[in-house]
Amino acid sequence: MCEFDQSKSMLLGPGGQLRVPDGDEVTRKLAMLIEGECGGLGPSKAAEKYGYCRQRYFQLRKAFESGGALALANKKRGPKTNYRGTHQAVKEVIQDALFQTPTMLFQTDEIDGMLQSINKAKDARHEAIMGTMLTMYSSDNSVYPMRRKAGKESPGVIDQPCLVIYGTAIPNHYYQALSERMLTNGFFARMIILEAGPRAPGQEPSIRDLPPRVLATAQSRPA
Repeated sequence: MCEFDQSKSMLLGPGGQLRVPDGDEVTRKLAMLIEGECGGLGPSKAAEKYGYCRQRYFQLRKAFESGGALALANKKRGPKTNYRGTHQAVKEVIQDALFQTPTMLFQTDEIDGMLQSINKAKDARHEAIMGTMLTMYSSDNSVYPMRRKAGKESPGVIDQPCLVIYGTAIPNHYYQALSERMLTNGFFARMIILEAGPRAPGQEPSIRDLPPRVLATAQSRPA
């Protein structure tokens, strides 16, 4: 039975070893499922070894069962069509959303994917996201002037805009997604980084008897 050595990025087996290219998330996820389902490690320990939660493990297992290894690839974020947004269009979308709700919380898992999209994008759409967030951060204790629209006398302002992005990721994936520009233009300095401790041991599901108080409540109610 082969297993994946994360420190060496290699698949190891009785007959030898095979190097896994850096960034090959599909092979890593497949190795996790093989060790969890076929290697006796179990879902909880396999997920912990590879830095995932149990919920994400079962999501990946379901995706593999329905679509094979190709279904384990990270989904491409953004529009499904060939839409190429402009810098101005992206700014307007964020502005309009904050104009309606000046305080917004955006929660996303695997935020490293978004950061990589900003770094590797060939158009101005993703770059505009970072630029707009920097500008909004600088205006959080003042007002942000809106653009002038046709048919309106006053463009209006966003009073103390507060855009919070709550993102989670595996630590090494997150740090690898950061670029030199993000580290020097103030983007990283505006983040609050919280590294969680070791993941708590999981538990396998089991069938248990209903607590007496639940049975008593159910029996006391009319049918």
